[in-house]
This record gives sequence, C-alpha cells and structure tokens, in this order.
Amino acid sequence: MITDPTQNPFYSLDYLDYLVEFVLDRYSALFSAEELSQLTQYRALPQPSRALYARLTQRKGPYFRLDRLRYKEIIDTEQAAVQLVATKFAAWVGSIRPDLQLALRTKAELKSLGVLAAYDLEQAAKPAIDQALLARHCQLPTLSILQLECGGLIALCEYLFFGNRHQTLSEFVVTDLGLHRYENVDLVKSSAFASRSMLNANRLVDQLRAWACLLYTSDAADDTPCVD
Repeated sequence: MITDPTQNPFYSLDYLDYLVEFVLDRYSALFSAEELSQLTQYRALPQPSRALYARLTQRKGPYFRLDRLRYKEIIDTEQAAVQLVATKFAAWVGSIRPDLQLALRTKAELKSLGVLAAYDLEQAAKPAIDQALLARHCQLPTLSILQLECGGLIALCEYLFFGNRHQTLSEFVVTDLGLHRYENVDLVKSSAFASRSMLNANRLVDQLRAWACLLYTSDAADDTPCVD
C-alpha cells in the first residue's frame, strides 16, 4: 500500500479498509451480529463505492450534493452512490428535504434560477433567503442529495483502533504526511478491550469527560485550560 496521500488517490479507502480489517481481526467478538453484518456488507461493496464512502466519512456532513462529489479515483460517482444506498450506507434525501434543497445551494445559484428577483430577495442574507423561500414553498429543480449512514459504526471502529474518541481516520493522513510522529507500538498482540461491556464503559467515561470539559470551559470566570 502506498501510504503517501499525495501519491495514492485511494489513500482514504486504504486507510478505512485497513482500519476495518484490523478491528475485525482483533475485536470481532465485541461486535453485535448486526454490526458484523454491516461490516461484511461494507467489505463486499465494489471498490468505487467503498472509495466514495471512505471519502465522505472524512468530510463534514452528513449531507452531500451528488453533483459536487468529484474524485479522480471514482469514475462513476452516481453508480457508486447508488450501491451505497442499496446497502444502507447512505440514503437519498433530496426530494423529501426542501430545506436542504435551499441550504445546499449558494446565493449565486439561487439568483441564477431567478427566484431572488421573483421574491425581492436580492439584497437579503442567505439565512433570510432560505427562510423566506421555504415559507413560500418555492419550487426548485431537485438536487440529488446523499445522506451518509452508519457513522456510529465507523466511530466504533475508530475507537477500537485508536482507543480514544479524539483520533479518527484523518490521523492516518497527518501521520503519513509527517505532521505527527508517534512512538512505535506492537499492535500484533495488543488488545485494549477484553469485552463489549468494558468498551462501552470506556466510551461512556470518555463522553462524560468531554461533557464535563465543555461545562468547565464554558465558565468564563475560570480561564484555566481543560485537559480532556
């Protein structure tokens, strides 16, 4: 596997495949039957669909315009998306979410469709435009909008691999680019979690710690940094 993200267009997929294989090899007994079934379905997906899913898991979402998804390693993005929907790793939400039809369009796009002039909104800010057009049930050409699913399962895999809630797949990128250096650890025999109850307890403690940190830092009277 070429680990340099600048040389390998499938780097996102390689990272996700590696992570899934790692946790299945080491922690398969900790997954529920449904989770194992989902991971099996993921592994059986064609490469373009897995590549698209890997790309989207590392982007801010969970909603994506299909016409804006362009990756050189994925020749037919629409077909890749269709297969993700068929296996419930994504869902089409465009036709049932008029709010997203507005929110995922730019002001320039709405202007080009003529709706700003029609409703005297050319000088309005984008949030006001969206609110006004939504209230008026403005009809727009339907965008194909994809909603990413199974994010919780991927987060579980990331937690099993990294052992904390802070590190994600993006950690592979910054490491391979040399932006972070870590001590070498023998992962061949390493197993951080002996049972699902232990895993769940650790995740709960981490979540409670994050909430406590948020409450702590929201107190303007105390400027001491919170270490999570």
